[in-house]
Formats: sequence, structure tokens, C-alpha cells
Amino acid sequence: MKVKAIRTNCRTGVEREVEIEIIRRKYPGLDGWWYSIVKGGVTGFESCRCEFFDRDMRWWACIGAKDRWDKLFVPPESLLRIKMMNYSLVTESEEFTEKKGMINIYACGCGRVVVYGYEDNGVTPNIIICDQCGGEAFSQFEQVTQPSRIWYRPSSLEELEKIAEAAWAAGADTIYCNEDKAKMIGSIFSNYVEHYNNGGLFARMV
Repeated sequence: MKVKAIRTNCRTGVEREVEIEIIRRKYPGLDGWWYSIVKGGVTGFESCRCEFFDRDMRWWACIGAKDRWDKLFVPPESLLRIKMMNYSLVTESEEFTEKKGMINIYACGCGRVVVYGYEDNGVTPNIIICDQCGGEAFSQFEQVTQPSRIWYRPSSLEELEKIAEAAWAAGADTIYCNEDKAKMIGSIFSNYVEHYNNGGLFARMV
């Protein structure tokens, strides 16, 4: 995977944008998996333990070489792309209980009713947060004709990343409010991949 980063020469303070290529690998004699820079690195061993990276969402690298000492800064958007190397999406399963083509409504005690259609097979919640009062809106499975929102399965990890970024921007996951942006979005993204791989669908407006 190729991503953008910034190198700073710690002797001169000069910064430059670089493109680095990263692979996920194991090293003989070392435990665990590592993200390793195979192009654009300063030395032959410029790597970061996957577990540390995925936990902290930072690239731990300040590398010395002859006549230089470079610090590598990987911006949030590149950090998220690196994190995606750890994930894959499962295909649809017969175990996904709700079926394409169904229409359902969610009704809240405040009177708000939202109609959802099913674009894909998958599982969805029985209760959602009402966008009018913040209370609980319950699934009714009543027969209606025209949905205003759609339950669907995103087509790629990149699409899930955009959904996670949108959720962060909307403040949907306030549990992460005290962390930095990349770590927050990375945590949301991890949860969304797990939800997807368990058959979960995502909502969008028609």
C-alpha cells in the first residue's frame, strides 16, 4: 500500500512530502506482525509493530542513518489506509436474516416515523435513535410502499472508512471525544467492519 507522509530532517529542520510503500509482514526472530516500509524508507529496517500502531494510531519512527536523523510523520488519512491492511469484508451469508426488497418502519413515541427499505440482505437493529427527539424508535415491520431511507451493504473498506469519518464528524460516537482524530476514526472504523462482517447493514437516505 502506498501512502503520503512527511519526513523531517532533525538536523536541519527541513520537511518534505514523501510517498512510502508499506507491507504487512513477519520478521524472523521477532514476535507478531509488523508494518514495514519497503519503498521511501531511510534504512532497510523502518517498521512498526502492528499491535502498537493499531492501538495508538501513530507511526512510531525516528530513524538514524549516516549524516542524518529523520522523523516520519504519517497524517491521519494515511494512518487509516494503513489500518485497513488488517481487515477484509465477508460476502453475504444465508445466515443474514433480513431480505432484500423488504420495507420497514421505525416509530418513536414522539410521533416520528421513518421508513426504511432493504437494498441488500443483512441484519438491522430493532431500535434506532429518533432523529427528532433523541428517544428510541422501534421497528414495526408494517407494510408501506415508499421508503425514505435504505439499509444497504457498503461495497468496500474505503466506503466504510468514509462512513466512519462521517460518523466522527457528526459526533455520533461521543465516547471517543477525548482522543485524537485518527484514533477516533480508526476505532469507529474497526467497530463498523465488525458490524459489517456480522451481517450488519448501514443506512443512507434514498
